[in-house]
Amino acid sequence: MPAEERSRLFAVAGPPGGVGKSVLAANLAAVLTRLGAVVTLADLDQGGAGLILGLPEPELGVFHFLYEKMPLHEAVMDTDVPGLRFLGGGGDVLGAADLNRGQKSRLMDHLKNLRGDAVVVDLGSGGAYHNLDLLAMADEALLVTTPEVTAQMKAYGFLKMCSYRVIIAALKRAGHERAAELAEEARLPENARGLDTTLKLIEVLDAEAEPGSAAAVRETAARFAPRVVVNLLDDPAERKVFDALAELAHRNLALTLTLLGVLPRDPLVKHAALRGRPHVLDRPGAPWSLCILDLARRLWAEERREARAGG
Repeated sequence: MPAEERSRLFAVAGPPGGVGKSVLAANLAAVLTRLGAVVTLADLDQGGAGLILGLPEPELGVFHFLYEKMPLHEAVMDTDVPGLRFLGGGGDVLGAADLNRGQKSRLMDHLKNLRGDAVVVDLGSGGAYHNLDLLAMADEALLVTTPEVTAQMKAYGFLKMCSYRVIIAALKRAGHERAAELAEEARLPENARGLDTTLKLIEVLDAEAEPGSAAAVRETAARFAPRVVVNLLDDPAERKVFDALAELAHRNLALTLTLLGVLPRDPLVKHAALRGRPHVLDRPGAPWSLCILDLARRLWAEERREARAGG
């Protein structure tokens, strides 16, 4: 399928601990249909996104595509939301075992080739390699966190794992084996060289690794630019937690984060999820729903601009 005809893939990730990742993924998928998009919501977590749509566990899913050679589109099912389809995991395959590189590349390629305009992927929580790699392969990497200090620490830890995973893969692809070894060492919380930031790693690469490896790390870090959604705000001033996270990621990991949006705390969001109904459909005029609509509009406007430029 030509690149301009492929679905835009939005991967939603987050640290463990109830930051609202699955709720955001399901509601984002639903509200994109209100903007005229045909969307597939892919649940690569443990069924949370499907429950928010009120769907039973599907009999077929990603498991059957990966291990039983079933075409991925045959596992996609319709929902009662016009324009929205659903793809389940078909078992906790992504939680039980890690996927190899070929499986991950094949999965992402087939997800982007699903019929429609966009695929919203609800990734599992935490730093399993498949979560990190699938996030890095997505067209848009969305990271969900909250103002809680523990959530911020976990979000930074997740970003660090993902950043180093991307850097190491890029170095290996370029044949910089010595640099990749040093990057493997640097991602450990404690290491003999005291490599606790990407900038320190770059300094060591300049001195001890293959020519061009330091530049490759700089370029890779610059390309990996997750967009952050801060959820469960009790006070608008709490959006400042993004500034702290962005500064830490820039100083230590050479990453440039973008704030995609903030979402106020609304207990009815959880109640809607428990009833199997996206909040944006139950209460489209609620502040939380309007915030989701705003960030969806910006994502979709950017996607349309890129599509026109590509065409």
